[in-house]
Amino acid sequence: MFIGAAGSFGLPEASRQLAERGRDGLVRVSRFVTAAGVTGSAACGIAVLVAAPALLRLLYGASFVTYAPAARIFAVSVMVAAFSTGPVLTLMTTRRVRPLLILNLVKVPLSLSIVCVLSALYGVTGAAATDLLMSTFTVVVLLVLQSTARRSIDNAQTLPAIGFLEALRRRIVRNFNHLIGIWPASRGGSGLGNGVDLEIYPWEAGSEADLTDHVRDFPRAHPIELDCSVPDDVSRH
Repeated sequence: MFIGAAGSFGLPEASRQLAERGRDGLVRVSRFVTAAGVTGSAACGIAVLVAAPALLRLLYGASFVTYAPAARIFAVSVMVAAFSTGPVLTLMTTRRVRPLLILNLVKVPLSLSIVCVLSALYGVTGAAATDLLMSTFTVVVLLVLQSTARRSIDNAQTLPAIGFLEALRRRIVRNFNHLIGIWPASRGGSGLGNGVDLEIYPWEAGSEADLTDHVRDFPRAHPIELDCSVPDDVSRH
């Protein structure tokens, strides 16, 4: 209940924080939700660990007291599973639902095979141990997936953000240099076509070139001499 409630209330806030503050906002919300889920689960889990026999006798009767070890293992499993709240929230906020689906599909045959073995050996306690093993496995995988999702957010935030005016300026300069490149050499152009586009922004490639010297002097193209004379046999026809 605590884990489901934390995820339901945390998802809208995590989406808003990711949009407004990026990775830091998402990390803050995921940690808070994880802490809330772990705290609530730990409160119930500690009560079961301490008074499992008394609780079983009170709720189900004296015949269920023998299942106290299984109840304690289930309590630990719930506390371990609470640590998956933050990673699941991160994956859902970043729209990485496919890894969650694949993980759940893998868990089904894996848990069935383990529970068949352990329950045959240890009974109900073996089934509880299977739940604990699967919770631990799930948390480890989700933590790895969460780390990958956070790194992808960092890589996205490090990309240079180009404003509208800067994009417009670059487009104008590129078109201008393109026109200069295709203009005939006899009229002051370079005559090299799109080759000028490769030298528009030398300072953006990491060089220390002066911004005022970004227009390179390309070699003048030699005019092509065309022979337009008509052969005598063609002219007679």
